[in-house]
Amino acid sequence: MTEKPIEIDVGALTDEVHTRLGQALATFSNLESQLALIFGWLLYPADQETALIAFDAIGLLQPKIRTLRAAARHCLETDDLKRLEALLKRVSARSDVRNKLAHWTVSFHPPVRSAADAINAEARLVPPWFSAKNLRMAPDETVTAKEIRDFTVACGRLGNDLMQFVMHLQNRPRAASATK
Repeated sequence: MTEKPIEIDVGALTDEVHTRLGQALATFSNLESQLALIFGWLLYPADQETALIAFDAIGLLQPKIRTLRAAARHCLETDDLKRLEALLKRVSARSDVRNKLAHWTVSFHPPVRSAADAINAEARLVPPWFSAKNLRMAPDETVTAKEIRDFTVACGRLGNDLMQFVMHLQNRPRAASATK
């Protein structure tokens, strides 16, 4: 008599990671939107839509941060510049994890050889298969659902801090930014 193969619902086993992944990336994306608002404020009296389009065209996060930092050095008073610099360092620190979330793949860890193994393994993010970090399908580093959740919470706090800074800037006279 043939054994009935074990059936598993891979989607159910990976759902939590996929859900948390979407939340994390959306929360980080919000940080980039906050940076765009700050950039637009700094470029006043330039047309805000044009400023936002220009900032968006930069594409990558680190060049956006460098551009924002350059404008801020020209426009902000020392205390505001220090506050923004601290916020930008926090955003930069989160970007490495964000890149893993965006480019790694959901799999099981430890690696599974059968459906029965999958039931006992944990779904996680792992470097792409056959990349330098995962050549033998045994990555040294993974990202768990809890780590993704912790990242989301930290980005949420950072987003609140960025929004408070945006509101602080918006309560200041705009002419002050152009005449430091």
